Amino acid sequence: MDDDLEFDLTEEELRLALRLVLGEDDARRKASKIAGMLTPDMDWAASEEMLLALSLASESGDRKVRRLRAASGLDTDNASWDQKRERFRRELEEQGELPPG
Repeated sequence: MDDDLEFDLTEEELRLALRLVLGEDDARRKASKIAGMLTPDMDWAASEEMLLALSLASESGDRKVRRLRAASGLDTDNASWDQKRERFRRELEEQGELPPG
């Protein structure tokens, strides 16, 4: 991974992403724990669901996920990523966790 990559996912971005799949209290607690464990060199490929949630939770999260995917070489199959992201979005919309659109 590029050592110059600014690693700046915030606890709030993590909370917004986790809130999509957990209740607010759990999301807040886990975001605090996770924020302290994140490092730029972690295995982001093993964290695809977290990346999907981060990319859907906020515009800033989406920008950072795109940058992380590019820096870690995970952006080689963008069509597949876009399909997974859209499928995850639809699931969250059906569960009422995301507004339609």
